[in-house]
Formats: sequence, C-alpha cells, structure tokens
Amino acid sequence: MTISAPSWTPGTGASRSVALEVLINGPLSRSDIARRLDLSPGSLTRLSAPLIESGLLVETGELTEGRTGRPSRPLDIVADSRHFIGMKLTADDVQGVATDLRANVISADRASFSSRDPESVADAIAQVADRLAGTVPGVTALGVGLGGRIAHNSTVASAAFLEWEGVPLVDMIEARTGISTIIENDVVAFTEAEHWFGYGRGLDRFAVITLGVGIGYGLVIHDGIVADEDTGIGLIGHWPLDPFGPLCPAGHRGCARSVLTQGAITHEVSAALGREVGYDEALDLAVAGEPAARRVVDDAGRGLGRLLAAMANLTVPERIILGGEGVRLFEIAREAVDQGIAADRDPRAKRLDLVATSGDNLEWCRGAAVIAIQTYVLGTHPGAERR
Repeated sequence: MTISAPSWTPGTGASRSVALEVLINGPLSRSDIARRLDLSPGSLTRLSAPLIESGLLVETGELTEGRTGRPSRPLDIVADSRHFIGMKLTADDVQGVATDLRANVISADRASFSSRDPESVADAIAQVADRLAGTVPGVTALGVGLGGRIAHNSTVASAAFLEWEGVPLVDMIEARTGISTIIENDVVAFTEAEHWFGYGRGLDRFAVITLGVGIGYGLVIHDGIVADEDTGIGLIGHWPLDPFGPLCPAGHRGCARSVLTQGAITHEVSAALGREVGYDEALDLAVAGEPAARRVVDDAGRGLGRLLAAMANLTVPERIILGGEGVRLFEIAREAVDQGIAADRDPRAKRLDLVATSGDNLEWCRGAAVIAIQTYVLGTHPGAERR
C-alpha cells in the first residue's frame, strides 16, 4: 500500500535516510547522524543541505561536541511541514485528530453514526476528515485504525464489532475525501506510534498490551513489528489466567477476555453490588475500599500481572507498555499486578520495566496517524509485507 502524495524529501536514497533518522530520533548533531548512517562529514553536508533548503530540516540551538569543544547546531525536523489525520472507529462513532509530521495532536473531532452500514460509517469519517482538514494548512494522508483483520491496508477483512466482512473502506473514504488513505488494525497502529514516537523509541524490542473493550497485544523486535494474517483476531484474549474465573463468550474459563476487559470488570462489580456500575465507578469504589469492588479489581490486577509475566517470559522485552482506555486498572491494582507477576516469574529475573500511557482515547487516533506518516515517508507501511 502506498500513499499517493509528493515525495517528502527533495532527494532519494541516502538523503531520505538522513531525513528519516532525524524524524524519528532528532534533534541530532551532525556527528550523531553521520555515525548512525555511516556517512562521512562531507557526505552528510551534501545530503542535508537540500533538506534544509526545502524547509524539511532546520538547525536548532547549539551544543558542544567532542573534546575540542567545537560548537554544533543540531538538525531537527520541521514538524509542521506536513500534516496528517488519524481516526479510530468504534461501534458507535469515529474519533479523529489532525497531527503534524511527528504525530503531535493539533486538533480533535468526532462524529456518531446511527447505522453501522459501511456507507453511513464512511460518511461519518468524511465529515470528521473535512472538519479536521480545516484546522491545518493541508492534509498529506489519512489513517484509520479499527479492531479487526485488515487486508492489504485497504479492506476490512472482518470486524465483528461492526458486523463487517470484506468492506473496501479505503476506496470508500478516498472517494468521499480525496485524501490518500490507509487502514490498519488499531493495536498495530498503537504499537507503531510507541515504536516511532513513544515509549518504545530507540528500543530493540518491546511489547504493548492494551486494556479496554478488548485486550490487545503488540510486539516489536529488531526495529520491526511482529504480525501476520491472524493479527486482529484478538488471540491474546484467549490466554488463560484464572482456572476458577468466569467464562468468556467463547467458553474459556478465566481467560484474559473474561478477566481484564472493561465489560468483565463492570459485570462482576455490578453483580456483586446488585446495581449497574460503569468502569470508572468500579475502579473508584475499589479505591474507596468497597469490599466487592476491591476484590474484583484486585483479581483482575493479579490476572494482568500473570499476563505481563507470560509476555516477559516468552519474548524478553526491554519494556512493556500498557495503554488503552482501560489502562487505569494498572494504577489502581498495582500491588495485585505485582503479586501476579511474582507468581509466574523467576525471582532471579530482572524487574520488569512497565510504563503506562495516559489512556486517552486520542492515543488510538494518533496511532492511525502514525501509520499514515510511516507509509508516506517510507513509501509503504512497515508491516505491509505480512499481508
């Protein structure tokens, strides 16, 4: 899948490598860039000059390099030289953001749809795209993330929450907006955002787990995301956590889906209290010491700890990043999470590096924007070869 927009650099090959290195890791001194790309100082000067002249790179600040104390002006990307839109589809609405070239959010919008018919959803996407496009000078590309299986970054192969199969969503969006578009599984998009611009930047390998309506899992090893045609099924949700836990819709007892999702937690707390409660209320009650809520939340926390231990034992990540709209569970049940980790992890093993994101829903939209950014600057989405 390619993004049909003008090249983002005035040159090709090595000059694009310079721009990409600065985009992901900048600001960087010239010596750092030369070392990372194995370039001579003269070659770097030749390659970077047109990038600066075109307004894509800029010299920033001043620092002292080496033992000689020679001053240097680091190079950085001009983030507002390009703009992108990222969207997240839920069962009821579409949320979107406009970002710059580093996926910094500039504006946000959303629209509900009363019907899950693909035409109605595509209309809502176009409405949000039109409003977001009015907040930036121009839009280079648009990315959409959703929970499901994606074919060739253009077709929704299946999305149970929308009751879709084989929907050519990219064609439908581009026909309405005129903007080059790419779609991707939302957990893949979230993981790529952490990979390029988040807590996973610069790491050789890291894992992601998302908590919310479902349970998501992402893995990056040797600077590449691990995914295949099964991505989007939600396989991590079948991981067994509690042999005495509740049943999930698939009949699995005590799996991650039946223990860790927002719906699972609110169902258990509501049943214990004899009234309906929402997710945040359930967590608030646990914090306040309500016995039933505290028990349910701690049980979920121990389950989360066991899942984190399994991920760490099997893939040995340098860091595990937790995100999603349900990530507050990690904070509220942290002691129980640690208990769950200890139950399944060798005491001699190093302490896990666990980092939680904000849990803001816009994180999902930002991830979709990163997929569009990656496709634009690389010429293809990094995971496209798996399709």
